[in-house]
Amino acid sequence: MANKALRVAFYCADFNPTPGPSPNGRGASLTVLSTSPLPLGEGPGVGSNSQQTYFTIHHQKHNHVTIDMPTWLLYTLITLAAYAGMEFMAWFTHKYVMHGLLWSWHADHHLPKHEKHGFFEKNDRFFLVFAIPSMICYMIGGLTTHFWVLFIGVGISLYGLTYFLIHDVYIHRRFSWFRRLEGNYSRAILRAHGMHHARRTKEDGESFGLLVVHPKFFKKRNKKEDEQLIGNNEA
Repeated sequence: MANKALRVAFYCADFNPTPGPSPNGRGASLTVLSTSPLPLGEGPGVGSNSQQTYFTIHHQKHNHVTIDMPTWLLYTLITLAAYAGMEFMAWFTHKYVMHGLLWSWHADHHLPKHEKHGFFEKNDRFFLVFAIPSMICYMIGGLTTHFWVLFIGVGISLYGLTYFLIHDVYIHRRFSWFRRLEGNYSRAILRAHGMHHARRTKEDGESFGLLVVHPKFFKKRNKKEDEQLIGNNEA
């Protein structure tokens, strides 16, 4: 696969083959139809010895467009898309599942440390829940011809690792692996999650995401207020 590129077929509703805006004023709408391997050097305008990344767009009949790209680039884009999508899924699950139907699993995560029993929480079960779709993607990608699905699993796994390192290690200090940073973004993450843990109840929560932080948490506060807010993460 190292010397292969991937031909991705798209349907283009408003494709304009000439430079400039679309005649009807709308941009092109692309939808993936199929993929097929294409040896490097066989793409239009690409020499047989070329090893460079390239994109070639063809205007074909029936409003179809073919984009040739290396497989590594396609798989990288799939991985990044899955990773980004998991931030939304984490927000959605946290807001509507953890603080909803499965609050009984999540409630002990909001307890002060002195009220917790042992190292593990019921909330840790969600790590296993989030591992299921990743495992399914690995199986589909590895056992069928849809190899690209494997990289959705990779994106999910990478986000899971990120979530563990930031949420459990960096924010809640369940492991003393990192010291806290003084950067604006790192402090904003700590403030946002501290605001979430300022409330111990199922209702009236805020800041359910992890990596996407509301702009208000980037604003500097006086030291006492800041430390109190961040201290909610370890209370």
